[in-house]
Amino acid sequence: MSIEEEVVAAAEGILQQMPGGLTKEALAPMIAPHLTNKHLPSKKIIEFLRRRPQRFVEGGDGRWRLRAQAEAVLLPVDEPPVAGEANGKAALAARLRQGCYVVFDLEAIGADARSPATEIIQIAAWRWIDGHPQESRPWSTFARPSVSIPAHIVELTQISDSEVRDAPSAREALQAFFEHVGDLPLIAHNGASYDGPLIQATCERLGLQMPSTFLVLDTLPLARAASVGEGT
Repeated sequence: MSIEEEVVAAAEGILQQMPGGLTKEALAPMIAPHLTNKHLPSKKIIEFLRRRPQRFVEGGDGRWRLRAQAEAVLLPVDEPPVAGEANGKAALAARLRQGCYVVFDLEAIGADARSPATEIIQIAAWRWIDGHPQESRPWSTFARPSVSIPAHIVELTQISDSEVRDAPSAREALQAFFEHVGDLPLIAHNGASYDGPLIQATCERLGLQMPSTFLVLDTLPLARAASVGEGT
């Protein structure tokens, strides 16, 4: 169990006994004795909790509480279960909270998400918690590819070689992206066919472990359904 997982487990146990919540000044010292590193700074403990907005919420009164479980999640009946989910929709529902997600987009060289020749050159992401954006503008990073960006990709994305020359590697960019996302589900247009598989394929190629909470929801089926509805 990682130190972050230890913090999460300890916080859940403590807050289950304290439905009224605890301030960070009270909560962090109560978590520390349960950790392998009992001297972990309080600032780091709270940082770990903030990465898990689907489990914990910091109220306007400054108190940390467990987030209430969602009662139901409505999914299209014709959509197949998410890959890797044993219980399909029920398992997916347990991982979603209304208004908590990260909208993201990738720019890359190549159209085949699973081809080794397709390389990520930019990641942009915008966190939303309880329906409110958590940043004034989306988080983003360039990623340095191993080849020059083809002219048609430059024209399409407006990203040039000079912008990615000193950028983080794909590994570093993805690690920063995963840290920014935390345990939130990801939303992308065509995410199931391109963005999600591209991240998976890139991680496999780099030997980079993906977060256990990695989940991509695709808005393309919704857009198609809306388009059909407008035409009727």
